[in-house]
Amino acid sequence: MKYPQQNKFKRRRRLVAESLESRALLATLGLGVEFYEVGGSGPVSSLKAGELYDARVVVDVPDSTSGVISLPLNYSWDPKVLELEDPALAGETFPLINTDVPGSLVTPNFTLQRAVGNYTAEAPKFDASGDPANFDSFYNIEGVRGGALPAATNGSAIASGTETGTFSGDLRFRVLSDLNAFASTTFTIALDGSMAFENGEALDAVTGISGAVGLDLPSATQNQIVQATLPIAIGGNKQEIDANNASGPPASPVTMLLDFGNDGIFDGPSDQTVTTEADGSYQFVLPPETAVGTYSIQEVLQDGRIQLAPANGAFNFSVDAGGAITPTDSTDPPLPPFDFVNQVVAIGGTKFQDRNDSGTIGVRDATDPPFAGVTITLDINNDGPTTPDQSAVTAADGSYQFVEVPTGTHRVYEPNDTDQTFPAAGSYLVTIDETSVVVAPSVPLNELDFGNRGPVEPPRVQITGIKRIDTNQNGAIDPGVDTPQAGVTIHLDIGNDGSTANDTIDDAVTDAAGEYQFDDVPVGTHAIYESVPIGFEQVLPATSHVVTVNADGSVTSPTGLDFLNAEIAGLSSIAGYVYTDSDRDGLLDADEIGLPGVTVRLISNTPGVPTVSTVTGPDGWYNFENVRPGTYSIDEIQPARFGDASISLGQVLPGTVAVGTTSGFNRFDGVTVDNGQNAINYNFGESLKVFSKRMLLARSSVREELFSNLGVDATTVSGTAGDDVVRIEQTNTQWRITINGQTTFVPLAEMLIVDALGGNDRVEVIGTSNDEEAHVEQNQLAMVTDPSNGDGLLVLGAEELTVDGRLGDDLLVVEGSTAADQLSGSGDEVSLTYGVGSTTVRGLSFDRVRAINPTDASTNQSTTAVIDYVLELVGQWNT
Repeated sequence: MKYPQQNKFKRRRRLVAESLESRALLATLGLGVEFYEVGGSGPVSSLKAGELYDARVVVDVPDSTSGVISLPLNYSWDPKVLELEDPALAGETFPLINTDVPGSLVTPNFTLQRAVGNYTAEAPKFDASGDPANFDSFYNIEGVRGGALPAATNGSAIASGTETGTFSGDLRFRVLSDLNAFASTTFTIALDGSMAFENGEALDAVTGISGAVGLDLPSATQNQIVQATLPIAIGGNKQEIDANNASGPPASPVTMLLDFGNDGIFDGPSDQTVTTEADGSYQFVLPPETAVGTYSIQEVLQDGRIQLAPANGAFNFSVDAGGAITPTDSTDPPLPPFDFVNQVVAIGGTKFQDRNDSGTIGVRDATDPPFAGVTITLDINNDGPTTPDQSAVTAADGSYQFVEVPTGTHRVYEPNDTDQTFPAAGSYLVTIDETSVVVAPSVPLNELDFGNRGPVEPPRVQITGIKRIDTNQNGAIDPGVDTPQAGVTIHLDIGNDGSTANDTIDDAVTDAAGEYQFDDVPVGTHAIYESVPIGFEQVLPATSHVVTVNADGSVTSPTGLDFLNAEIAGLSSIAGYVYTDSDRDGLLDADEIGLPGVTVRLISNTPGVPTVSTVTGPDGWYNFENVRPGTYSIDEIQPARFGDASISLGQVLPGTVAVGTTSGFNRFDGVTVDNGQNAINYNFGESLKVFSKRMLLARSSVREELFSNLGVDATTVSGTAGDDVVRIEQTNTQWRITINGQTTFVPLAEMLIVDALGGNDRVEVIGTSNDEEAHVEQNQLAMVTDPSNGDGLLVLGAEELTVDGRLGDDLLVVEGSTAADQLSGSGDEVSLTYGVGSTTVRGLSFDRVRAINPTDASTNQSTTAVIDYVLELVGQWNT
């Protein structure tokens, strides 16, 4: 009993295959073999070491008028190269007959006389020069028999014609040899004795097909055996060590040369050129008919690299008639992977200050600091300042580097070598050929260092100044009279270039004494300017201080170092509403809804004053702060999906007379405000053009539907009909609403509406560290959290409102009622109790509070103690 030999796993190499080339049919019976990648759709043109293939023995009977009846064949291959891995033969007892014969040896198309005589895994490679009487010893598989009649269903595949049929299909082989051990191998097919045709025709000859050729043998067996020579790809890998000593495939493809005859001339028909793949691999395929000979594989060395392997710059080898590869250089291993390794040529070093306070001059000591910003030059070909010389500037750590330096002798030097102490020769000569780099004086490639005593370390000085308020308004700095101003940002523009790119010193903020300070200011000319606080204008200097720090550490500035600002007296505000005027009467009624996100512009009649824009908040209120005295126009950008309903002139407080004129439904003109005056209720009434079915059926919040028509996403959270306790605060991404201990979350991206509904409800709103603006009317609070689009919070139906501004520059605007309201304040708290109903509003931690008496009647009362915020009383208040 003979068993197939076990798998032998060898080192694999990945190579590229090409299709086999068909040959002309020369005889009555055609025999051949085709190798396929596992799962492949077409035959390959070459094999790869270590890979698996499916082999198919093919036949053809083009010269016969009828089909084959029986066909006995023998197969031979080189067991040193090919290993049969077909599991169908494992453990079988030979011969095999009929149904015992696996389809891989005889396909189902050959249903007659199916048999396999013997399987010898280690039979030697077929030797055509031996005694024909001993040919049977070369066959790995003998007596493979099968037959088919053309009239039978399964016989059509082998009927007469020009197409080949598969006789043995998908015999799986592994290419057993190591990479570059063989350039080719053979597969031999012999007709075992005789064959028969259906009509009794005599066999004229056997010829090779699918790349196989008939062997020229003695007459007893002549024209009975064909042999296919299968190329095996050879090659290797190209690796490169970069400037950081990291190894990998080359950054760009490298050209590899195969020199047939090893004559150093790359112009013959058998010479080949390929380029490396992305992973650095490359391969050559030697045509079997011309493979015998000597070869050399070389690379085209890229600029800026030296070759580390192979040692002699090339791989030289010979290929014999059996396809075996033998190195011809004694320095090469027996079966080398034809691998090439290059090193990117990188030279560099460090520039340092060669101090003599410790250590030794001319030697870099541990106390010698790096020298940044120094130019080092690579003089290509050592021919003086010519193109293409290269320059590098030392980094913060004093290092420099030149990469991909070409072959030749070059000089590395420091052009500005004042007081140079190292190297003694003043420069380095670097000689580069294809395999080596030599530096004179001899140092490692990354230690071409330069030392200079260097300049004296420039002084770094401290600059201080004071920020004051022009208390006596005389336009001059009067220490002891003018008030220091704290919390003002002062900026140092290094180099006075108007850019922040080099401004490495942090901004200063004035302290309680108005002082600012910059430390470690470098030598040079710089600018110092302030961020003028809101409500002030800069008096001195006119723009900024231009300051020069001298090499001796002194500081000069024509305008000094102090800043003086004047408070702008009586800054004004202009405000109003955009709302749905359902009855078109020009009055904002209690059941009419403010529209958020509508753009309103304030246009000054004074030349040079820019137009400013704002958007209405959650309650439809818009507000322009810090308006300078003058005459203005107020222009509304008409919201889409809404039509004009009304426009209503407001009033300028103090005063009761309407100020200005209207121009159509979207513009007020001639609105004049003086120092400290506040214009209110310049209102635009709108009407929705199209009512949705949702609004008519009242299946959703009318307010939400109106907001939706403005492109504002809103979510309403409602309380109960009883007494509610509500707390509203923000996280980074969400609103957190807690009603009677139950918490709900709403994304910050949506406007939040909290409706307390009935009962005596207490609502607390917690602000953030951002700048916020809160607007309060009786039972209603609106807080803008995103000034760009008016998004924020709207609270409705609250009897007791508390809003805590927390941090940031916050503004609270409280509008009183027509009844007698009571305003009180102490510390950081302000409180307003409305004269009608039971509504109370408390504000905490706001920087500014504006209380408005819209009737301009002296019925409202204001009582305040010491407060920590700026309080503006707009209209008539009894104090």
